[in-house]
Amino acid sequence: MLLVPSRLQDIIRALPKNSFEALELVKQNGGIMRYSKIVKRFGGDDFGLWWEENPPKTPIGILRIHGLLMVGKIPKGERLFKTAMIPKEIMEKMGG
Repeated sequence: MLLVPSRLQDIIRALPKNSFEALELVKQNGGIMRYSKIVKRFGGDDFGLWWEENPPKTPIGILRIHGLLMVGKIPKGERLFKTAMIPKEIMEKMGG
């Protein structure tokens, strides 16, 4: 459903303001940024294993539950950095 442009836009329009701002920040950084920087700006991430029973309320958690933001690690040199990234297919539909 996220790859249908009209559905994606509906989901983005329904986001709380701070979640939308977090998504825009990652988008402006090419769709990927260090996790620590987004957490510093928007607070922690409450996305957990039991998200159906206890849905996230933080900006990052809300983006993750909608599939708009992924958290993972990518290598840079000899180190792995925790990152927040918008999936490539979503970035393309967002015009990024």
